[in-house]
Amino acid sequence: MTNRADDNLIYWMWLTMALGPANPRKWEIIKPYDSIVSAYEDISNGGGALTSSESKKANGTDLDSAQKMLEYCASKGITVLSYESEGYPQRLREIYNPPTVLFCLGNPDYVDSRVCIGVVGTRKPSDYTVSVTEWLCSELVDYGSVIVSGFALGVDSAAHRAALLRGGRTIAVLGCGLLYGYPAPNVKAKALIARHGAVISEYFPDDKPTTYTFPARNRILSGLCDGIIITQAGVRSGALNTASHAVSQGRDIFCVPPHDIRDEAYGGVISLLRDGAIPVFSAEDIIAEYYTAYSHKLKLPKKHLNRTENITLLSESEPKKDAKKPVKSKNNEVMAKEPEKDKAKAERNLSGLSKSQRQLCEYLCENGSCLVDELAENLSMDTDEILYEMTELELEGIVRKLPGNRYEIL
Repeated sequence: MTNRADDNLIYWMWLTMALGPANPRKWEIIKPYDSIVSAYEDISNGGGALTSSESKKANGTDLDSAQKMLEYCASKGITVLSYESEGYPQRLREIYNPPTVLFCLGNPDYVDSRVCIGVVGTRKPSDYTVSVTEWLCSELVDYGSVIVSGFALGVDSAAHRAALLRGGRTIAVLGCGLLYGYPAPNVKAKALIARHGAVISEYFPDDKPTTYTFPARNRILSGLCDGIIITQAGVRSGALNTASHAVSQGRDIFCVPPHDIRDEAYGGVISLLRDGAIPVFSAEDIIAEYYTAYSHKLKLPKKHLNRTENITLLSESEPKKDAKKPVKSKNNEVMAKEPEKDKAKAERNLSGLSKSQRQLCEYLCENGSCLVDELAENLSMDTDEILYEMTELELEGIVRKLPGNRYEIL
């Protein structure tokens, strides 16, 4: 049996092409009609409450153009969901100006069955913010949450990365087309996120970002979520626009209190906290808001089971007799004892890796843990490429990240 929504997809694509992806007027225009098909038939024959410029655009778009766009998307591996499609998130149907069409890499059909938490913030976070963002996202993934963010540099990238490395799902919501290379350092990560979640956009595949596309994108980001976390934002940060959408949609707002209340880089967070945002000191502060109503969507990590008992046992236990003592330097600073090089690491089978990944692994085998800048200098590789390859290698369990942007082979 043919799905009616699939039959109507071409009409939804026509509407989106005729009046624009984020244009709320589409919904006003089709409201009097009982179906998207009847709207198309009337409007294409000169009917409908359209302005002269809207009529001109609608008349300049036909079903052949819509069909070509659908075929182009299929050739690029892009799934297209209309407002009526089965896999279209129900949460988005409930917001103001829902996307008439969604372009997807990966599959977002689990959104309505999981607790989804949006994570947004500055593109230039402090080391503290990156650390806290990664920690919170990792913990939320352990509880079974989906991490949603905007694929930008900074906080967004930290959120996506933490979710991937924890083995969880993450959704990137773009303010441009799925095939447009923005932001450049994150381009390769689209395929990675799509394999472990989804990359979505309401814009046509090759559309460039503009000043207006990101604020429009933010309503989709917040609309997909139960709540939004802001870990760092100045008073002019775009994250505040996402928070504004979230409030109008009835979503929760969470903020990590700044480590320095005088730092202007956290001015937006302070403003949100003053306005009633929920302060966050751990993932439990977020999960507590949803556990009663959505306990069937959440899971309790093993480390939290019998938590009180485990804390008591740890506090009462004595150090193991065979525990290695720390080594002291000449300056009497405690240092971790350097382990002997494992020959097995150097003999690791790297045949299944890319050329760049093999270079990185071989260098780490020979030299031990290294900073990203050191790898870039000695291997003549771009730092953005190294960070992407390292994320892939971390997911494969071949390397791990250490404090200070340092990596080592496992």
